[in-house]
Amino acid sequence: ESGQKMSKSLRNYPDPWIILNKYGADAMRYYMLSSPVMRAEDINFSEKGVDDVVKKVLQKLGNVYSFYEMYATKNNGKITRPASKNILDKWIISKLDELIVAVTKGMDKYELDRASRPIADFIDELSVWYLRRSRDRFKSENLADKKSAMATTSFVMFELAKVMAPFLPFMAEDLYQKFATKSFPNSTKVSGRAKVMSVHLESWPKAKKVNEKLLKEMMAVRTAVSFGLEARAKVGIKVRQPLAGATLKNESLKGKKELLVLISDELNVKVIKFDKNLAEEVVLDTNLTTELKEEGSVREFVRALQDMRKKAGLNPNDKVGITISTNDSGKSVVEKYKKEIQKSAGLSEISFGEVLGEDVVLGEIYIKVKLN
Repeated sequence: ESGQKMSKSLRNYPDPWIILNKYGADAMRYYMLSSPVMRAEDINFSEKGVDDVVKKVLQKLGNVYSFYEMYATKNNGKITRPASKNILDKWIISKLDELIVAVTKGMDKYELDRASRPIADFIDELSVWYLRRSRDRFKSENLADKKSAMATTSFVMFELAKVMAPFLPFMAEDLYQKFATKSFPNSTKVSGRAKVMSVHLESWPKAKKVNEKLLKEMMAVRTAVSFGLEARAKVGIKVRQPLAGATLKNESLKGKKELLVLISDELNVKVIKFDKNLAEEVVLDTNLTTELKEEGSVREFVRALQDMRKKAGLNPNDKVGITISTNDSGKSVVEKYKKEIQKSAGLSEISFGEVLGEDVVLGEIYIKVKLN
C-alpha cells in the first residue's frame, strides 16, 4: 500500500488467506480484475480497496435482493423481459442493456478492467436510484404497478447474475440460484418442473437497443435533484419538510411529467417551474405556510414511528396500533393526517390517551407514543 515492492522477507503485504477469509474470494477477485494490474501495470495493493468492494458492491446488491425478497410472492412463471410502462422500469432495463453492451465490448477486447468496472456502477444505480425511488411501489395497493416493479427487479437481477458471473462467480451463482428455485423458477424446465442449473452454464445475455434518450433525460433528473438538495442544505431545510416549489434553470425536462414527478418527490416540493434566466441551477421557494409546516411535522412523526417499529423488530407487513398522548394542537394535526400516518407507518389504528411512551418532538408539538 505504501508503494514498496511486495516482499516475502519484508512481509509488507497482508496474508492472502486472511484477506480471502475476511472478505471472500469474490471481493478479492473483483478488486484485482478492475485494477491496473490487468494491463500489467503497478498496483499499490490496499486492503481497504477489497473492503470497499464488499460494502459498495456485494453488500449493496445483497440489500437489494433482501428488500425484493421481503415483498416477493411465490411465482411459478417465467422470468422474462417485462413490457412495463413505468419510467423507472424502462430506465433500469435500458441501463441493463447498456451494461451488457459495455461488459461484452470489454470482454471481446480482453480489457477485463474496463469490462468489470461498469458492474459496480450499475449496482449502485440499481440500489440508490431505482430501488429507492420504487420502494413505495413494492408496498403499493396498485397491484398492476407493484407487479411491474417486482417483475422488472427479478428480470434485472437474474440477468445481472449472468453478467457478473465471470467477475463475481460466487455471488452470481448465489443470486442465480435464488431466482432459479421453485419460488423463482428459471424458464428452463424438464418434465414440467423447474430445472435448476448454474449461472456458469447459461448463455451470455444479449442486449436490446439502448434507449439513449431516456438515459440522458434521467441523468438530467438526477443532476437537478443534486442541485436541489444542495440548495436545501444551504438554507438548512430538511428534505422531510415539504416546500411550495422549485424552479429549474435547465428547460430540457419541460413537459416531461413522469420525470418531473421524480424531481418533485426527491426534493419534496409541490410544483416544478422553469426559468432559463436563473443565476442558480435550482432555486427553492422557502416560504413555509402553516399547512407546509404541518406536513413536515407529519413526515417527522412517521419517521419516528418507523424507527419505533424497527426497534420493536416488526416486519413491514406487521400491522400495529399506537396510543398517543399530546395536547390539543398535536391531536388536531394527527387527526387531520390520520389516514396518511396509518398508511405510511403501517398502523391498524390510532387512539388517544395518557400513556408512558416514547417522546417525539415535532417543532412546538410534544407527543408521547406507545405501540400496542
